[in-house]
Amino acid sequence: MTTESGQKMQSAIQAVCRMQSEVGKLLVGFDKLVPWPYESVFGNYTTRELSYSVHAKFWMPEGVYRYLRCKTDHRLVEGVCAAFIHSSLEEPILIAGHLEYQTEATSAKKAVDEWDLWYLYFKWNDGWKAGEPRSCALPDDGRIKSANVVVHPLYAITSMEDVRQMLLKVR
Repeated sequence: MTTESGQKMQSAIQAVCRMQSEVGKLLVGFDKLVPWPYESVFGNYTTRELSYSVHAKFWMPEGVYRYLRCKTDHRLVEGVCAAFIHSSLEEPILIAGHLEYQTEATSAKKAVDEWDLWYLYFKWNDGWKAGEPRSCALPDDGRIKSANVVVHPLYAITSMEDVRQMLLKVR
């Protein structure tokens, strides 16, 4: 037994799965775009705090991230964040950034928050325009010394060259 609504929903779910697969490839490809010797800040983790509760509003990640820190200067970090779900979004976006942290932590996890790019876009800054890099206003906690960020609609990204161009804008 099938219904038209059920078939439409199944098509939508399959489209989301394809999108997430492509974003996974983007996160892996991002590693090749950083110019200095680097290491992943959070290993292979790309999201956190996913609910497994029956009371969750949804079980899909709101966004995913990837941060790479410079091996020779642990204060320098480049990252990307794909944002899928937020009340202010009209469509998914890709956020790319070059960040310098105040402290050279022996473990970047001590300085970097997984959602720094997310917060730079959604919480600490406004008035964004697609493709226009900006030096961001920073949180009051003093962790971040500087942050240059650029944002594009996710579906405007058609190749890793597009991601490379985004990173060139923020370096």
